[in-house]
Amino acid sequence: MANFTTANLPGSNVDFNAAREKLSGMKDTLKSNMEVDASTLTATLKSDLLDFGDKLKTMIPELPDLPDVNLQAELTSLQSLVGSSRTTALASLKSKFGSGLSAQGVELDDLVSQANDAFEAGKKISTEIPNFTIPAAGGDVVEKAKEVLQADNDDIEEILSEKVNTEVTEEIKKIAKESVETKKTLVTYSKTETVTTTGGGSTTTYRDEAIEPQGYIVKEDTEKDTVDTSPSPPAIKLTPAERMGLTSAEYERFKQVQKENQELTRELKKDPTYSVSDERRGRPTGGSAELKARKAVTKAELAVIRRVGQSRLK
Repeated sequence: MANFTTANLPGSNVDFNAAREKLSGMKDTLKSNMEVDASTLTATLKSDLLDFGDKLKTMIPELPDLPDVNLQAELTSLQSLVGSSRTTALASLKSKFGSGLSAQGVELDDLVSQANDAFEAGKKISTEIPNFTIPAAGGDVVEKAKEVLQADNDDIEEILSEKVNTEVTEEIKKIAKESVETKKTLVTYSKTETVTTTGGGSTTTYRDEAIEPQGYIVKEDTEKDTVDTSPSPPAIKLTPAERMGLTSAEYERFKQVQKENQELTRELKKDPTYSVSDERRGRPTGGSAELKARKAVTKAELAVIRRVGQSRLK
């Protein structure tokens, strides 16, 4: 940080330097009186603190005692004046705002005319006139954002419609009833039954094709939700390994290699020059040559395991 007490330093401030020097002196006083009684030290510091406070005040600009003069408020008050009182008030406005408004390309007489028209039309002057203000002690005219208006009346209570569209209501009821009446049963399976008669007996067998789903059967029932209870072969639950035609050991190896392949892909993606889509299309792509070689080995092993399982399912 720059030493602001340096002579002729750009950006230095006389008042700040005086307050800083006073604070440094108070620190030195505290250090040199560490073994002095508290009451004695308090009396010593009291005058220093008061002096330090006075030096800080010189750095803070005084706030005006009077609020800014608001042009909207003055023009509103002007509407209730007549005769000489109005003339005097208008002259006071011109002395305060005239030159400042002209510098901004606005004429006070035009604003007075707009205010009169708004007042006669029953409108708020603040909606037609910009929010110009000027310090009470004089200064530059400043245009501020318009003040937020307060509501004069309570909010309007929302009234619910008493009209009911009977046609729409009945149509909705009809659709709901039809959707309830139409019941979808469980998936049923086609079955092939072979009957062999031997000495007056019979044997019923189900082929493997019976586990293949053939679709949904829609059943009408207006009273209760029912399902098709016709005889059907029991569903056979297959493990993931069985669905792929693999043994448990082969399936575990497949999952392990698949995980390794995914980890290699994540490592390659960290290189912005690597592209998965280009690799799949056989196009040249960036990335570590070692990682890409290992990934090619894992992909080849996965393909071999899949082909082994598919050959068993045929």
